Amino acid sequence: MYKISFQMEWDEFPIWIYDDFGVVDVGVPSEWKADTHLLEKLLEVQTEYNSFFIDDGKSFEMLGFQSDEQRRQFCKKIQSLSDYMKSRIPPGYTFEDNASKEFCTNTDKYSDNARIAREKAVLEEYGFEYKFPKQTNTDTDC
Repeated sequence: MYKISFQMEWDEFPIWIYDDFGVVDVGVPSEWKADTHLLEKLLEVQTEYNSFFIDDGKSFEMLGFQSDEQRRQFCKKIQSLSDYMKSRIPPGYTFEDNASKEFCTNTDKYSDNARIAREKAVLEEYGFEYKFPKQTNTDTDC
């Protein structure tokens, strides 16, 4: 049994295929390769996702969404694409929608938590300690 995982990673195609041992392929199953509509939509959503980042050779940074409306529109595209793929799952495959989990669940807080987790992981990988931003309490300010 194979698993089709719909997930967004910077500069990677959004469909990953897994078996019991790990990643088998990054791309669509052979049964979907003739579906030009699906392939175009996957490339569109990946291009839009990549635009949320800056990679100028000196720094790599996630900009994120410019507004709640942009987040909602991106979520709508992700969910529509997910529904389309779910209706066409080939025999021998299961489907996992990680993209909707990341972008369409508790959108007000999740993006900040995800960004903090990514920043923390990168810093710790290079031996640095992540320091959370200080919270100010305006109720007790004098």
